[in-house]
Amino acid sequence: MKNRIKIVIPTYNDWNNLDKVIEEVISNNKKFQNEIELIVINDGSSLLYEKPPNSSLLKITLVNLVKNYGNQKAISIGLKYIHEKYETKEFDFVIVMDSDGEDKPEDIFKLIKECEKSNTIVFAKRKKRNENYFFKFLYSIYKIAFKLLTKEKIDFGNFSCIPAVNVKALIDLDDIDLHYAASVVKSKLKYDKILCDKGSRYFGDTKLKFNKHLLHGLVSLSLFSEIIAVNIFFTSIVCMFVITLTASLIFIMKIFLNIALLGWTSIILISLF
Repeated sequence: MKNRIKIVIPTYNDWNNLDKVIEEVISNNKKFQNEIELIVINDGSSLLYEKPPNSSLLKITLVNLVKNYGNQKAISIGLKYIHEKYETKEFDFVIVMDSDGEDKPEDIFKLIKECEKSNTIVFAKRKKRNENYFFKFLYSIYKIAFKLLTKEKIDFGNFSCIPAVNVKALIDLDDIDLHYAASVVKSKLKYDKILCDKGSRYFGDTKLKFNKHLLHGLVSLSLFSEIIAVNIFFTSIVCMFVITLTASLIFIMKIFLNIALLGWTSIILISLF
């Protein structure tokens, strides 16, 4: 069955990669013959872009923002653009993806297939990543910290498929402008995940440097600030209780038991304090 698909793809001065993504989307859609509109959110790029002519398999709409708002804000603007311009019955799915090739165009149709079955938002969880070991290590630390602090799990990014009926619920989320994936996790909206290998950039180096990755991670945690504060408060209470109990036991053992090892009592108590 032919689907009507809107693809939201924010970009900033990354036109060469965008052109390649367009080629790949058209190529992969030939066997599906879906009705696709690519909605390019030009996030205040300083370089001009002449959009390629519309293909019979791919309509291209360029939405130019007056300044650089950032990737997450651009995604929310794209979703709001679709909601305001189209009735829900005029399209079936919305794909959110990046413009550099790391979100592989061939995986669009895997996401749609899963979305048809589950009738809910489907995210691409990375089965294989291309970053260096240092980045993978830091990303693992981030996921562990996120789980410990929020009691929630986040192991996916922007690449996703959204049923038309869920678009309104997404744009109504308070934090959708700040962090798309984390806002969905926080909202308790139903979603699924499928495994997809991460692709490689077609041209050039990534514009998302370490400090931007770090800020992106911190923003995701900030969405759960109240939950984190409560968790830290009660964890602190438990820790203080355990430390006080331990210190009391050591003090009692020092007074009433003649154990040589307790010659270190003062150092232990000071350390606990």
